[in-house]
Parts: sequence; C-alpha cells; structure tokens
Amino acid sequence: MMNITISKIMKYSIIFLAFALTACSQQSSISDRLSYDIQIDYMDIPNSDTRELTNDTLFVLFDGNLFEDTIDVMINNRHFKQTILSTDEIEGNAGHLATIPYMRIENIGFRINKGKLIYIEPEKDHYNIRLTYLNNRATVRFYKFFPSYR
Repeated sequence: MMNITISKIMKYSIIFLAFALTACSQQSSISDRLSYDIQIDYMDIPNSDTRELTNDTLFVLFDGNLFEDTIDVMINNRHFKQTILSTDEIEGNAGHLATIPYMRIENIGFRINKGKLIYIEPEKDHYNIRLTYLNNRATVRFYKFFPSYR
C-alpha cells in the first residue's frame, strides 16, 4: 500500500514540476517582450525625395521580429487601433496601417504588448513611419516612401 502512495506522489510531483517549469519559461518570455529599448531616428529624415505623395494619410509599416504581438496605436492621445501582428518570414514585414490625414496628427504613440509607450511628435512635413521591432529594440524611422514601395 505504501509503495502505491509514494509512487502516486512521485508521479504527481513530476507532473506538477513540469507544469511549473513551463509556466516560468513562458512568463520569462512574456516579460522579455514587455521590456524593450526605444530608438527614434529623427536625424535620418529624408529630404532628397521630391516626388509628390498621392494622398495625405499617414501610413505606418511594421516589420522586424513580431510574432502574435499586440500593437496599440494612439493618435492625438486617443486610442486609434489595436492589432495583432506577426512578421511574414518571406517578405520580412508584418503589415501596414493607414491612419488619418497627416496634418491632423499632433502626436502618435505605439505600445507593443503593453510595454513602454513609444511617443512621437512627427515633423510637420509629410513622412510615413516604419516601426521595426528587433532584438528587444523598437526603432522608429521616417520615410517619404517606404523602401519596398519604390
């Protein structure tokens, strides 16, 4: 009788330990995705491309290493959209988002998986935004035309 009880206790202890280790490793990867560095490249704003933009809407291109990540977009301090994105391994991008007319944007913010707010007050000239998430770094760059759209 004692052997059966010890056997069951060992069996359930091993199962519990396996669940605990799995939960800890998942929690660790989630917390890694919540803490990221932010880099905004205002210095690399292009000024040589003089082609006319076809519309006045601000577009945001997402790329990098996204996998079912929740992106919250705020415009003028108000929630605009929440979307879940994953990077296409072949094309390297995770999609794009059309927002509102550029001249009506005073500020725009992004939050990846409820992490830090990426807050931008864009230049008054019309530039589109590319948000790249790679190696726990969110990088924002400005483009007249996205490189893949040329």
